[in-house]
Amino acid sequence: MPAPTLSTSGLIAACLEPDSQTAWTELVKRSQPVIASAVIATIRSFGRYDPSLADDLIQETFVRLYKDDRKALREFTERHANGFYGFLQVVAASVAKDHFRALNAQKRYGERVAGPEELIDLHASRPPNAEQSTRLQEVDRLLSGMAGGQRDRVIFWLYYQQGYTANDIAQLPNVGLSAKGVESCILRMTKIVRSSKGEGPRPTLGEMR
Repeated sequence: MPAPTLSTSGLIAACLEPDSQTAWTELVKRSQPVIASAVIATIRSFGRYDPSLADDLIQETFVRLYKDDRKALREFTERHANGFYGFLQVVAASVAKDHFRALNAQKRYGERVAGPEELIDLHASRPPNAEQSTRLQEVDRLLSGMAGGQRDRVIFWLYYQQGYTANDIAQLPNVGLSAKGVESCILRMTKIVRSSKGEGPRPTLGEMR
């Protein structure tokens, strides 16, 4: 079946075949407006707009979809109509946000690679002071030791620090949860964080937002 007549799920499947150039060209054609819109909106949310940067980030989004033998496409599960385009918006916004986080990290840490806890600090809506930074690290250590492991930790920070909705998170590869499942995960972890006892001040959600 020619690529232009394929459904979205059929087109994704065709893009995963060895000879997928025609299908990939069609995927790019269908996806370009959605990805461009998400990239431009994210760039503007950082208080700037540069058409050249937007073009670069749009291309980087397609690179992310294609890399590792099209892993993102292989792991995508369409749970509802137009779910793929919501997924594309999440990926494109993530690519753009990663660009600005890398710039901030470079300004703050120079050539040194920032550690995971430092990058979490960078996700905050405003730079944390010393006490807030300590509390963020306490929460991160608590999350790292929880039964859900790395997945639940990432979900928690995507929601509280990066502003992703439960629906956005559910559409990401490797999450393996519905939006309701993500909400339940966040609620469970939030209760644990709020009730945690340990040395020093207890982290509060108001300081994590």
